[in-house]
Amino acid sequence: MNYYSLLKLEFFDQNDYCYSEYYYINVFIKVVFFIFLVYSHFVNMPIIKMNVDIDNSYNVSSFEQNINFSQYTTDFKVVALYYPRFQNLSERFRGLKMQLNEWKNINITTLTSNMSYHYPRQPGDEDGYLGYYDCRYEDMILKQVELAKSHGIYGFGIFYYWFSGRKFLDKTIDIFLESEKINYPFFLIWRNEDYRRRFLGFENDVFLVQNYSSNDAAKLIKDVKKYLVSKKYVRIKGKPVLGIFDPSVVPEVRKFLSGLRSEAKKNKIGDIYLLSSTNKLPKIAMKYFNAAFEIPPMHFYLTRGLKKNKYYYSYSSLIFTTKLINPKFNNYTVYKSNIIEFDNTHVMNKTIIYDDFTPDKFYTSSRILLDYTSKKFNNTSDKFFFINGWNNWLEGSYLEPDANYGYASINALSKAIFNITYKNNTYNLTRLEKGVKVAIHAHVYYEDLIGEIINNTNNMPVKYDLYISTDTYEKKQIIEKYVKENSKARYYEVVVFKNKGRDMLPLLHQMKFRVGSYKYLCHIHTIKANFTDFGEAWRKYLIKNLLGSSDIISEILSMFETTKEIGFIYPDIFYKTVRLPFILNRNSTPYMNFFLNKMFPGHKISKDFKFPIGNMFWARIKAVNQAFDFKYVSMMDKNQPEDWNMTSYGNEVMWLYFVKLNGYFFKTVFNGI
Repeated sequence: MNYYSLLKLEFFDQNDYCYSEYYYINVFIKVVFFIFLVYSHFVNMPIIKMNVDIDNSYNVSSFEQNINFSQYTTDFKVVALYYPRFQNLSERFRGLKMQLNEWKNINITTLTSNMSYHYPRQPGDEDGYLGYYDCRYEDMILKQVELAKSHGIYGFGIFYYWFSGRKFLDKTIDIFLESEKINYPFFLIWRNEDYRRRFLGFENDVFLVQNYSSNDAAKLIKDVKKYLVSKKYVRIKGKPVLGIFDPSVVPEVRKFLSGLRSEAKKNKIGDIYLLSSTNKLPKIAMKYFNAAFEIPPMHFYLTRGLKKNKYYYSYSSLIFTTKLINPKFNNYTVYKSNIIEFDNTHVMNKTIIYDDFTPDKFYTSSRILLDYTSKKFNNTSDKFFFINGWNNWLEGSYLEPDANYGYASINALSKAIFNITYKNNTYNLTRLEKGVKVAIHAHVYYEDLIGEIINNTNNMPVKYDLYISTDTYEKKQIIEKYVKENSKARYYEVVVFKNKGRDMLPLLHQMKFRVGSYKYLCHIHTIKANFTDFGEAWRKYLIKNLLGSSDIISEILSMFETTKEIGFIYPDIFYKTVRLPFILNRNSTPYMNFFLNKMFPGHKISKDFKFPIGNMFWARIKAVNQAFDFKYVSMMDKNQPEDWNMTSYGNEVMWLYFVKLNGYFFKTVFNGI
């Protein structure tokens, strides 16, 4: 561990909005943290852990400069959620005068969050367009608006912090309303929850309490009237939109909503369009709202019984859940939404982290959800689509440029909005065409699925050899007949092995003397996962993302050919599978540690390790050659029948250890559902 690098951490960033008064706090925290980590390291000296960072996939060319999309048009009305929290304010809290600005908390989360996951987050780009801004200034907001307009974003849904008549962070909204320079659609979403601040990064403190009084409806309408009557204000079906973040916490919600409508008419605003988030929307209140909008991933994780303090999910899993329609909302207007990255360590005791994000996955997910929106609201002017958010820095979901991706995220959204191909790849695979350097191995335990295997392998855009294993001679005859009549492979063979270690040992035995002739290997199998209710969907998802079309295969091979550091490519985790518990609940860790220590003495499996669940992948042979070593294969082969499943689970994890220890990176791909 490089302890010296810890000294560079700034738990309170020293910039214009994080003052030098925190210098000694920085020093104190770093010293204590340093002592703790050194002590922890030496206490664990007998356990020699892996000496490479295994937890990050290799993202190719993620950083992008700004692209102007002003020449394109769309009928989608994309609304980005806007958080006016980035203001430098002096407030009193618990008798102390404090400087409040949420930019501080971005770096505070470095202490409490997943430190390998894009922290610290640094706003800005090579041109320094926004940087650490204060959103109380007109010129800064104008920059945000110009950037949003040039990327096809229709308007902002601005969170309105209002506490029974006390307004907080409203200066920004007043600028949107009053500025002659800024002519941009916006509407308000009442953030009707307690305002919490994580001071020093160690605890959640309630700064402002949401007390509901009997005349709140009248006071709220009176305070927001000046916005609702503005020509800039967003209207749906001719009615000004007023959003409510969480109606489930509003006492007597039906009476309150009816009060809002009647007060709006009394104040000569007219009918208002009440919009709720799907976040805990009570069924009893649904008929009092005109519509609802999603704020992912809240509607996803709120439906799960969270028992631990930290949960990791694959970013792509959001697409499956956001595409699903909750039966509760049948015959009800719900506007779809998407997020960029997400990590709510700052605001929740039970942390949800969606990792493995890349801008191209954001593009894919946005296209799927926009296609749904287009079909749902066909021939209407209400094709609203929400993004969480424009500047949701505290939860890692923002369209504004940062030091990690530049403008890649907002560029990806614009391409999705205007239905532009994400990247114009010109695949040059002529070197692979000159000779057979690609092998596909398929373990076909279920012979009735041989048609699916051949249909997908026939998508190969280059020459390839096909190796098939099965477990009986009866199955072999059926498979050989079908392959001979239907496969486009240059060469094929079908071999019988015991179904030992499921698909793993057949792969290793059949290929151990052959892999030296190939540059790349793809492995698939006919998993049905009868212990689940999603086995067929899982198998089709894995195979589709590896062999689903000529373009998909070409892109994968092109990544290998153009980026020599990539050694292994596998599909994003299927949304119904769970990464870490999938291993540990089967007690396979001892097997993995045994195999790893035999091959690489002194190494042990790490607890937060990624692996290709389902065991289908593409690999560069040089990155995984030890897996086909006689020593390794014989170790796997000697296991007793009762251990064969553990052997297979263990080997799924071993692939990425081989990849990393050979000096390569791995990458996940997502090509849709």
